[in-house]
Formats: sequence, C-alpha cells, structure tokens
Amino acid sequence: MLIERIYEWARSQPTKTAIICDDIPISYASFSRAIDRARSFLERHALPANRTAIVLVNSPLDAWVLVLALRSLGLNTICVNSLEWAASLQLRQLACVVVTQCECKSRKLEAKTLAGTPVIVVPTVVDDTILTGDVPVIQSNLSSFGGHLIWTSGSTGISKKLLLDSTHEDRRNASWARTLSYSKGTISFGAAGLSSGVGFKSPSAVWHVGGCVVYDWGPDHLKRLFRHGVNSSMFTAPVLKDLVKSLDTSGPMDHDCELLIGAGFLSVALAEQAISRVTKRLGITYGASEIGTPPLLSRFEATTDMHWLAAGDGRTVQIVDESGNECPEGELRIPLTDIDCNSYLDDQEASAKLFRNGFFYPGDMAVRRSDGRIRILGRVDDVLNVQGKKYPVAPLEQAIQHHLGVDEVCLFSGLNIAGNEELGVAIQSGRQLSKPELAAVARGFPSFKRVRFTVMNEFPRTETGARKTRRSVLKKLLFGEVPP
Repeated sequence: MLIERIYEWARSQPTKTAIICDDIPISYASFSRAIDRARSFLERHALPANRTAIVLVNSPLDAWVLVLALRSLGLNTICVNSLEWAASLQLRQLACVVVTQCECKSRKLEAKTLAGTPVIVVPTVVDDTILTGDVPVIQSNLSSFGGHLIWTSGSTGISKKLLLDSTHEDRRNASWARTLSYSKGTISFGAAGLSSGVGFKSPSAVWHVGGCVVYDWGPDHLKRLFRHGVNSSMFTAPVLKDLVKSLDTSGPMDHDCELLIGAGFLSVALAEQAISRVTKRLGITYGASEIGTPPLLSRFEATTDMHWLAAGDGRTVQIVDESGNECPEGELRIPLTDIDCNSYLDDQEASAKLFRNGFFYPGDMAVRRSDGRIRILGRVDDVLNVQGKKYPVAPLEQAIQHHLGVDEVCLFSGLNIAGNEELGVAIQSGRQLSKPELAAVARGFPSFKRVRFTVMNEFPRTETGARKTRRSVLKKLLFGEVPP
C-alpha cells in the first residue's frame, strides 16, 4: 500500500525530502504527519467505506494528502478541477466532496453541492505543526483501503473512468519503478495531476522506492524545471517543445535528466533539438491509462531507431490480424495482468469492445521487425483509404512533418461535399508555408486527384494534461459534416 510505504520511509529516512511543492520541501516524516492529521479529521465524519470521495483542490500536495487519508478510511477517491467536471463523469455512490478551507470560499461550495452530496471543509493540513512529532503508524486493516479513480483523455470518444484498486498497488508501483528506473535518488517532476494515469502512477512509484517528486505548475515553470535537481520526468511532445524554447541558452544544456515522451508521436527534429539543448537521456514510452505500466519503451541518444520500442518489465505485446492471429503487421493488443484494469467503470459497452478475452485493445496499428521491436503506426481508425486499400498514417505524417519542419501533421482521406475522394492534410505550424512546399507534398500522393491543405496555429486538443490531438474534431474541420 502506498501510504504504508510512505510511513515506512518516514521511519527509516525521516528527513529525506518526499515532495517539493512550489519550492517548499516536505520530508517523509512531515508528509506522513500531514496525511495522519487529515485522516484523524476525516475519520470523525464516519464516512461510509466503498463509496467515492471527490477531492476538489488545486494544490497537488493537498490533493495527495487528502487522497491518501481518504483511501486509508476505505473510500475510493477522484480528483477534479470543478464540480461541473465531476458531474460530467456521472459518478455513482458518492460519499462527499472534500475541499480545503482556503479554497472553499473562492469556490462558493457552502451552498453548492453535487446532487446533494455533502461538502467537507478540511482545515489546513500542511503547516508548521507537521514538522515535529511522532511518526504515525497505520491503524487500519490494509485490505480495507480504497482505490483511486482516473479517467482517459477521451481522444477517441467520451472520457472513461478507471478504478485503480489497492489490491495490487505495491506490485504496480514496483513494476513502474523498474520500467522507468526509479530509485531513492530519483527526483521526478510531476507534470500532471492525479486525475490522469501518469499523474497518479508515476509519483506513486517514486514514493514506493523512497524518491522525491517536484511540483511547480506556476507561470514559466519550465524555466525552473531543473532547479531542484530533477533527474526524471514524463512529458508530451508539445510540452517538450515548450521546454526547448524556454531554456536559457547561455547556461549548460546537457542536464543529467531522463525525459520520457508519451501520449503521441515525437518528431525527429524535436528529438534532435532536445538531445542537443536539454539532455542526452531521451526516451519514448507507449502506454495507456488502462495498463498498469508502460508496455513499450525506447531509450536512445541518437534518433535513427527512436520509434522502434521494446517491451518493458516483462510485458508481452502482440500484433494480430482481423482473425486474432499473430502477424508482423496489424492491430496491437496487450495481454492483461493483475496490475492492469480489466474494464471501465459504469461503461459495459466500451469495456466489451476494448477488453476482450484477457486482452486490452488500445486501437492502434503496429509492426514488429525481426529483433522484436515494435513501431506504432497510428490509430486503427486513422488510416488512409486509397481505392479500397488501407495504409497506416503515422509513418507518412512523421515524414511530412520532418520534411516541412512543422509541429505536427495529420492525414485524412474522405469524401468531400461533392462526393469525391480527397486527401486532407492538416498542418500545425507557426509559419506560413509556400505553395511550392505544399505542392511537393501533394505530388507524393498521386492516387488522390485532390489534396487539400489546412494550416493551423494549434490543433484542437483534449483538456487533460496529455493534451492529445482530437483527430475526430480535426477531421470534421477539414471535411465538414458530409451527408450520408
């Protein structure tokens, strides 16, 4: 159990920094006291176990303290930014909404609840009183600990809820730590909140092995990324691009930090900029909120082979054809283990579609080469249909992106309003592209009589930390609503 590990580290290394939030370091001993203090306060409310508590706070430190305290009382937890967001998730069996005193007035929660769910206002739990005193011990039966709910980005549909139960929490954290090489010396930057898979699983794994997590979400936080000795972080490609732009080029550029990029494709150009200007310890992960640990990973210092990923920590990844037989190129599927989810919460239809016969189908196409490494080719639904033959888009998009030197490229084939087949090329770029540049790209697709380009400053993206491109929305912008 994560809370048990934190309490153990509080006894064996009490002065070791567990978390730094907005430049304020909190030791393992102080972290455990804050959790225990919140637990004692919440325990007096006699909350019903096996129900869900909504945690509504901005501070990641407060969020972690409250989540761990509530889970120790047998409640499942979920972190949200607003009650409107919570309402959209259609949560069931709610026990309470928990908010800190300092945020209660600004949110005007005294007279506003979610479907009649009571609001519990918790006094300040992180102050000077947690700096001294005895280190607490676990007082609950570990089997009664609650789980934590996260939700997917919704890039392929409506956001879906997942329950990470406590039964296999230690195994999940240990596997994540092995996959990402976390240790006591790890100082990880927390780039996402507890509502996402990475935002919850990565810090949990760091604390499982006695490391430190740094949070700084203020303005220009990327300029301060390495101030506390951060040596590990997981980003998306857009965040990496902002990081490269934000760094002061007059200082040292080779930071001793491993940056792992996930939730989308990393361009060769951006990878080369990051290696030359930020760190030589760059990697790519392929994961899913539904899977306990990233099943595929590529660490590299040169970009030649960067998109070919290897299985991590004993994971097995398969590529199958339409009949479910393994093949070199086809649809990706991941055999489920005890540390993975096996269904969505309150969504039997989506569960039946993506969790089948002991496998999770993330909806991606992939190819395996002779050494066993795998390259992701793009979404199963995002293929180019050329006169009845389907082609994966990811390699084509990456080639155009590299050729033009732009931020991102998305390709779509479809029928225009006149009913003619055409290729839509969406380009995210801050610069204007010349007609000769676009014409050169069009010549690469002779099977299409018409190639239409749309250049945008920013693609439509999901609202979660991953900020994935909403391809379905982008395609509608290109083709409009075509009548049947």
